[in-house]
Formats: sequence, structure tokens, C-alpha cells
Amino acid sequence: MELTTENIAKLIEWQKDGRRCVDIKIDNIAQLVWEDRPTRIWCYDYDVQEGASIQELSELPTTAMLKRQAVTAMEEKLSRMKEE
Repeated sequence: MELTTENIAKLIEWQKDGRRCVDIKIDNIAQLVWEDRPTRIWCYDYDVQEGASIQELSELPTTAMLKRQAVTAMEEKLSRMKEE
């Protein structure tokens, strides 16, 4: 995703919609090691305690999506515990 003023504004709006955080890291282009992308964007929702790494604005996680991820992870963990 290109870090234009418009895209950054959209990330800020997402962040303001709850107890959320957006971390943007711009790597040294000469030392690219992560999928050849110099920019990493991590979006985290403190209420749900889940986050996602995104490459495009269309991937911004919704609270419902983060809740589903948390429930799925919990169900998988419980399933593994039952198998033991």
C-alpha cells in the first residue's frame, strides 16, 4: 500500500473507532527481508485483543472479524487440549 495522505487518514479513522492502534514501520529499502515490502502496517484492537498485519486498506480488520479470529483461535486451543 502506498502511504499517501489519504491512506494515512483512513488508517487514523480506523484507529479512532475504538481502542485501536496502527503501527507503521518503514524498513531500510537496502535491507529488505520481509516479502520485499518496505512498509509494514499492524492494526490492533485492544477491546478484542486481536490484530492483523495488512497490505491494503481493504484488509483493515473489523471488530467482528477480530472477534471471529479470537473465537476460532480459542476453539482450536480447546480442541487441542481435549485431544491431549
